[in-house]
Amino acid sequence: MFGAGDLVDRFEDLLEKERAAILEGNFDFLKRAVAEKERLVSALGAAGEDVSRLRRLREKAEGNRLLLEAAGRGIRAAAERLAGLHGPAPALSTYDSSGRRQRLETASGKLESRA
Repeated sequence: MFGAGDLVDRFEDLLEKERAAILEGNFDFLKRAVAEKERLVSALGAAGEDVSRLRRLREKAEGNRLLLEAAGRGIRAAAERLAGLHGPAPALSTYDSSGRRQRLETASGKLESRA
């Protein structure tokens, strides 16, 4: 069995790998790491450890949580943007010579690009 200090070191190493995985978008690693984190948390609870070392682990875990939340927001924003690109193009509004607003609709709903 590992001592409490070894457990903290292993947990800290796992949290650093988790941070790198979040930044790289390696979600497969994140899924695999959950079971190891749960095991280490259980083992640490039973072993007892210096409060300052545990506080450092909590700070790293909190930093990873914030990164995951930001990654989730980015993924949702990208999905919304992609969904918007597949929908109809918005109408173009212009003004005529007398200042009245006119709406110009595209027939296909897509903008055409010409070189």
